Amino acid sequence: MDYDVLKCSYCGGELQVNEVDNTLKCHVCGSVFSNNSIQNDNLIFYSCQRCNIDFQLDDLENKKCIYCGNELTPTNKFIFAKKYIPFEISKDEAIKSYKKCVMFNPFLSLKYKMQKKINNMGGYYIPITAFDFSVEGNVLFNAMDTKSWSDKEYKYKEINKYTNNFKATGDIENVYVSRSNKINEEIFSYLEPYDFTKVQDFLYEKKENYNIQNSNIVEDLAEEEAKSKVNNEIVKYMRNFIDHQKKSVSENSLNIKMSHNYLIYIPIWIFNVDNNLVFMNGQTGKIYLEKEIKISKIILYSIAIFILLFILSFLIAYLL
Repeated sequence: MDYDVLKCSYCGGELQVNEVDNTLKCHVCGSVFSNNSIQNDNLIFYSCQRCNIDFQLDDLENKKCIYCGNELTPTNKFIFAKKYIPFEISKDEAIKSYKKCVMFNPFLSLKYKMQKKINNMGGYYIPITAFDFSVEGNVLFNAMDTKSWSDKEYKYKEINKYTNNFKATGDIENVYVSRSNKINEEIFSYLEPYDFTKVQDFLYEKKENYNIQNSNIVEDLAEEEAKSKVNNEIVKYMRNFIDHQKKSVSENSLNIKMSHNYLIYIPIWIFNVDNNLVFMNGQTGKIYLEKEIKISKIILYSIAIFILLFILSFLIAYLL
């Protein structure tokens, strides 16, 4: 890499190499960068101190966090993913799809339908991690069948208990876990499925006009969550083969070891409605709303429905 042509992400000044610790220092503002944090001399990175999230933004006028609205500050912390899924839904298509979704929802606050807020929708590449695991071990189930009957004099109950032992061995690939503390596993699972057959190698030039969110979850936590998903799916699969009324895990000795992991960007449209977030799958258009339901609307509609039913009941009784 030719350090002489690199510019400071904060002020545009020229970066100079510090041979002692192999860092880059701006001779204008004094900002220091690690040599692996500079990907392009035009990139500018920002951080939200409140959400603990870093962004790479092209729109330099919009320096507010998409999640909380807090002012962003410059940062030099950033790790780019190796893979990504491109956007397939444009902003116009995303807005049209969203408006169609909320138009006939009577319980949703009107602010979700304000064009000004909807127009603030932004396209973000959000990092998730793909894990590959090797699995070996056993799961022991306790199972039980109960049968009851009676005659004229007595009631009878027969209980039969069983044990079922299953062995698991092999490799499990591509277990996906969200790496954002704002888009947790619940939201990510709701937005799925993503078509991972369309994953491409990520190059910065391919990002087009979309923003990028940095990975901000501790690697060990993401790995543990992925292992938990694998364990739960294996146990669920085994449970389906037990043909008894009641079944529970007695002993689980599954050894799940990570063999490989890498970051993938998934495309998501996001906008903030007074700190209630709206997420849309940038590939399929599936929408997740952090809904704010107006209690007054629920009461009003309930009263209206009650009155309507009362009138209908009265008319039916009168006509009959």
